[in-house]
Amino acid sequence: MARSLHLDDSILVQAGEWYALSLSDEVTGADLDALEVWLDADPRHESAFDLTARTARQLGEGSLRARLVALSGSEAVRVAETSVEGDVSNVVPFTGSPAFESSAIANENEAVVQGKPRVFPRPRVRWAAMSALAASLVLAVSVGVFERAPIGQPVSTAIAQTRVLTLPDGSRVTLGPDSRIATHIDGEERRVTLMSGEAFFEVAHDRSRPFWVEAGDARIQVVGTKFDVTRSSGRVHVSVLEGVVKVHEPSPLLSAAAVVTLRKSQKIEIVDSTGFFAAPPAAAVMEDPVPAGEWRRGTRTYIDTRLGDVVSDLNRYYGPGVRISDPALADVRIAMELRPSDVDAFFDVLPLIAPVKIEKNRDGAVVVERAR
Repeated sequence: MARSLHLDDSILVQAGEWYALSLSDEVTGADLDALEVWLDADPRHESAFDLTARTARQLGEGSLRARLVALSGSEAVRVAETSVEGDVSNVVPFTGSPAFESSAIANENEAVVQGKPRVFPRPRVRWAAMSALAASLVLAVSVGVFERAPIGQPVSTAIAQTRVLTLPDGSRVTLGPDSRIATHIDGEERRVTLMSGEAFFEVAHDRSRPFWVEAGDARIQVVGTKFDVTRSSGRVHVSVLEGVVKVHEPSPLLSAAAVVTLRKSQKIEIVDSTGFFAAPPAAAVMEDPVPAGEWRRGTRTYIDTRLGDVVSDLNRYYGPGVRISDPALADVRIAMELRPSDVDAFFDVLPLIAPVKIEKNRDGAVVVERAR
């Protein structure tokens, strides 16, 4: 898997070290600044860190963090058999990786900038435990711990759960919380049906077999690209991170479907179905300032977004549920950042930016009401 991204082992090791450090309670502001420098220094760094982060979410960040704390007193640690599941459950990675100071120079970190070698910072791996955890993440990325999607059978996620699925053609689907898909891959076609929720697609290039995503009556056609599809409240939202997709909008009976082409950083929102005779209004292609699939990193950024859409997203993470009491409030436009891991912050901020108040029941269920 790592090889398909053209990532050197040394870069994967660095990404694992940085990610392990980010899970540590001892991470500092200076560490995070150094991480930004490292990410900006080479496009492969961001790809490796993103791959490591998705692997960690697959394994469970909470359990990894707890394991890191539990191991912090050890000097030589064997962690793979307890922190990495699946295909690598019996593999023990190297231990006792040397500590790196952020000013350290490693040969594989050098790049020529204006004729001079440029040195990229490395994380300070303070504990043997942190080093061993980084090794486990690197191992998991290298051999692949992503699930194989069962062909022809629906796959779903629970509230707040994310799954990364690998299809037989090499494409990968990150299935968002409280979402459901079905897949069909054979020698002639590749098709995924998004029944509900959200999914991010990284499609393997294959011109002989275009890749289709169906969401209600809407159909998205690609050859090889990265894009996000959300189906919720009777609408389908498509946004593109890389490449080109063609969106076939739902059409009335005996009418040709309108086809809209989306390119990098563009998005569109359409209805997921239409009547037999009534054509839906034409959908507009818009520039998307938020990178498609941003939610995979634990953050959702909203810019001029319907409150109803934000609440729909939140309900895929928050088990007790959030309800808007006045339907008109759902159309209020807001701009904010949501971190699903800290929903209380969302409830605190929302009344400051929208004409609402928050009522929380004893069972944790939340009602968004109009402020008086």
